[in-house]
Amino acid sequence: MNNESKVKVLAEKWYKKIGFLAEYDEEFNNLLDGISDVGEMPFEEYDFEANKDDNQKNLIMYLYFCEELSRKYEEKGIPEEILMASLVPDFPIMVKRCVCLTGELGLLKAGWFNLHMNMKLYRLGRLQFCMHSCYEDVPSKGLKKGDPVMDVHIPGEGPLDVDECQKSFDLCEKFFKKFFPDFKWDYYTCFSWVFDDVLKEFLKEDSNILKFGKLFEPVHSVPADSILHFMFKYGIESRNEIKDIPAKSSFAQKVKDYALAGGEFRNVMAVRER
Repeated sequence: MNNESKVKVLAEKWYKKIGFLAEYDEEFNNLLDGISDVGEMPFEEYDFEANKDDNQKNLIMYLYFCEELSRKYEEKGIPEEILMASLVPDFPIMVKRCVCLTGELGLLKAGWFNLHMNMKLYRLGRLQFCMHSCYEDVPSKGLKKGDPVMDVHIPGEGPLDVDECQKSFDLCEKFFKKFFPDFKWDYYTCFSWVFDDVLKEFLKEDSNILKFGKLFEPVHSVPADSILHFMFKYGIESRNEIKDIPAKSSFAQKVKDYALAGGEFRNVMAVRER
């Protein structure tokens, strides 16, 4: 078996193991048969910058790299269930977004998976945690840009149950103490639309989103329409695109009405003391 064939065999193995929509199977098989510029290599040698816009090649190569990542987990003693929780649903979501935006099967924003492949990011219960550095100075907390922090990401599926999130923080403390004891941090950080103050106008006080927001302290914000990409259509370039997209809840309808009336949304950086 040549190097190219080994890459394809392992990519197919992880395509099946992770689980993608069955409607992609035929196109994936055609992609495997047709692609030729792939070869065995360790993840560290992959020229991401040269290939960052090649969504089809990145899909094959990053699926192939899952085999290497699996070995690294095993060597470190991290359970396979955490590996699979960390890869799913990220892979299927980014593939679905690629199909939505480009009409072709591929891996959108493959750079996100560099965090997985470099063993920085882990799904622990409801939330994802990433060993990272602070994006900017936070004088009120004595944080400087570049200081080690635990960055929190919110997977986009399922309710944002606060009790489950609290369990995730507990799991995080135990996990990193056991497997990465040398990583020291004083604060969790999270950059998201869920902390936007305007949401208080649309949600009841006991909503999951507002409860989650109380777990953090906002420190900085920027105008952004990320909430519309999440609630209506990923990759929208104009708010007019959501006019004909039905709102799936009363919350979504309020967000839609506010957006079409010209209201401003913000993404907020928030911190939580460890």
